[in-house]
Amino acid sequence: YATFNGNAYESTRINIQQGTTQTHVLQFPFSDYTPWDGTGTNPNDGMACHGMPTLTDYDGNTYLTVQIGSQCWMRENLATSHYSNGEVIPLGTTESSVTYPYRYCPGNDSNNVSYHGYYYNWTAIMHGAQSSNATPSGVQGICPTGWHLPSNAEWTTLYEKMGGASVAGKKLKIDGLWKNYSGETNNDTFGFSVVPSGNVDYLLEFHDGGISAGLWSSTKYSNSSAWYQLFYYNSDEARQRSFSMYYGLSVRCLKD
Repeated sequence: YATFNGNAYESTRINIQQGTTQTHVLQFPFSDYTPWDGTGTNPNDGMACHGMPTLTDYDGNTYLTVQIGSQCWMRENLATSHYSNGEVIPLGTTESSVTYPYRYCPGNDSNNVSYHGYYYNWTAIMHGAQSSNATPSGVQGICPTGWHLPSNAEWTTLYEKMGGASVAGKKLKIDGLWKNYSGETNNDTFGFSVVPSGNVDYLLEFHDGGISAGLWSSTKYSNSSAWYQLFYYNSDEARQRSFSMYYGLSVRCLKD
């Protein structure tokens, strides 16, 4: 915790495996806001969103926020088990589906949810909404009230702020957790802090924990697949790819 202008703030949460040495940068949602006219560089980039340093979902989970350009993002992966109307999102343990919504525990271990959030299939994140590639997407879906699922176009806007998708991965991934064989570090330029949570496939087999992250968009690619954002341990790129709607991936939300 840290105190700023008389207010106490929690940093990003740290998950350390016993017996290892890790380096962490503590990020606090300070909100010493500088007025911005929308042109040039936002002086508040990397800070907590003005008037919204945190948000809380239906379950009572609290998430840090981060301002990047004109976008206010969740700084952490979604970990809700309910939609904002109180409807339960079923926990998938034996099957996957493109028809029914499911959430999954990363690594099939509920202890991982507090740090990595849940995986969700695309049906779960959309909550009956139609595909959208608009800016803003207009799809609340699984997100808390006042927030929405980012479209593929909105992810592109984020990458443009980073200098393009070819370098956005390096600038958006949290440092210290990725298994980077080259020994290079990630910048996490503004504290977006993508963590290597991996994914779960249609056979409920878990993949790539520690080496990749997949984050859904609200944009359909085909009748059975949708656009997602792939971050990989040995690449500086943020890759926009399609994945089967069966798969369980992580979610970040954008403020309306």
